[in-house]
Amino acid sequence: MSKSIRIYLVLLGVVILVLSLLQLNKTEIIDWRKSFDVDSKSPFGISVFNDEVDELLNHKIERISETPYEYFSNEEVSEPLNILIVTRYVTEQGWKKMLDRIHQGDHVFVVDYDMNPIVMDTLNFDLENTLYQYHNNLKLTDRKFENNSIYIKEYPGNIGIGKHDPSTTKILGTSIGRNEDDVAVFIEVAFGKGKLFYHTEPMMLSNFYMLNDEDYKYTENVFSYLPDRKTLWFQHAPEVESSSVLRFILNQKPLRYAWYLSLFSLFLFVIFHAKRRQRVVPIIEPLRNTSAEFVKTIGNLYLQEGSNKDMAHKKAVYFLNRVRTELLIDTTKLDSTFSHRLQLKTGAKQEKIDRMLVLLEKALHEQAPVQQEELIELNQLIDEIYQ
Repeated sequence: MSKSIRIYLVLLGVVILVLSLLQLNKTEIIDWRKSFDVDSKSPFGISVFNDEVDELLNHKIERISETPYEYFSNEEVSEPLNILIVTRYVTEQGWKKMLDRIHQGDHVFVVDYDMNPIVMDTLNFDLENTLYQYHNNLKLTDRKFENNSIYIKEYPGNIGIGKHDPSTTKILGTSIGRNEDDVAVFIEVAFGKGKLFYHTEPMMLSNFYMLNDEDYKYTENVFSYLPDRKTLWFQHAPEVESSSVLRFILNQKPLRYAWYLSLFSLFLFVIFHAKRRQRVVPIIEPLRNTSAEFVKTIGNLYLQEGSNKDMAHKKAVYFLNRVRTELLIDTTKLDSTFSHRLQLKTGAKQEKIDRMLVLLEKALHEQAPVQQEELIELNQLIDEIYQ
């Protein structure tokens, strides 16, 4: 083993040792973003709720990756359903579909900080920023649930229900407002034969609160308002899993670092040890195609000589030869039959074909003179008709 190889191996060992020490001393970073992702195990993901919701709803839940508009446009559903929406954006057309479903007897349960204006206009309620910004003390109005409140102290929302129609809206849950009064955060709105349940605080479903003491009981009580029947949960479409053979390596941080380090080491090896095994191959320029220049030169000669008749005659002969060989049309007589067949084969307008035939006959006639304007017109018509 040469001295340079030993030096490179020592440097590689030092780099691996340093990276290993950095990895051992690395502090795990907690993702505190409000993702509400069904697969996320971060504090504010909802993987725990996703695992427990089947038992919570008596195993009558179906997860749907389509949008509500797509699903109800493609599926004929006659039975009344429960529909669950958790922090998912729904288009106006999708909400129109679901409002129709509510009117027919469905129960829609929405947990989100926001609500589509068309829903609020239809059901006569709006939202206000009336809660404390630093905490939410959620409790249900039904006395049998008074011992199962939940205290949201980590990044709560401050959205409450503002104006609403008491004749159709029932307040099921409240929180303390900025003026120390109760503000509605969970409502039930009757519409036709069905109902809309709307809760303004999705944090109650997060992993942080589902695993915090007995806070999960509040969520159980909230969902107890839904009737015992099939529930459709419209989730975000799952990400397509990579089909790469390196999928496992790239998903594991230690293996991913080792893979990148190996590639970097191979790159260094190629740079310092790869030697050229053959002489430089000279670049041989290909022969230039001078056909276009030749045609241009010939064209300039004809133009300088002013031989419009000769140029038009050659143009006509060349065109008719192409028509015979490529379109398989008889060019013996340039009559109406020829004109009709040429129009069918090329799809050009009949008026242009008729005008071109007049110029062709003039170009082929031995005694008829051809003006420069006629030559130009003939050339343009040929290009337009036989592209």
